[in-house]
Amino acid sequence: MNRFNPFMIWLLRSPLHFFISGSMMLISFVGRKSGKAYTIPVEYIRVGEKCLVFSRSQRIWWKNLQGDVPVTLHLRGQSVQAVASATTGDVSVFQPAIEAYLTRYPQRGKMFELQRLADGTFDPANLNRVAQIMVTIWFTPST
Repeated sequence: MNRFNPFMIWLLRSPLHFFISGSMMLISFVGRKSGKAYTIPVEYIRVGEKCLVFSRSQRIWWKNLQGDVPVTLHLRGQSVQAVASATTGDVSVFQPAIEAYLTRYPQRGKMFELQRLADGTFDPANLNRVAQIMVTIWFTPST
């Protein structure tokens, strides 16, 4: 666990959450194998009613969110029941997600090591390479 996670968890649950809750939220879920409850802070963006999160594939927490997994989000000071779905290595899922993310945070393209061609589209080989090392996680509110 990142040493700043306890502070971020406290802040996002506090009345002071508004300082960071526009881009950070908490995800609470149960481990697939351990059955242990986890809560982690993550950066997110809203895409319509859904929330989008990315992780590097070498991290392990996201593996608990493969398939349609029930989670609780602590989003802008409110608890929201949602279903998480993590996908890795699928360009058809990654490309629209990264487009939405970079529309919100255009300066972060370098973080993903993505290269655009002269026409503004992503280099297909580069996009495929990055899709293999990144995990796209969509959170859909439960109805």
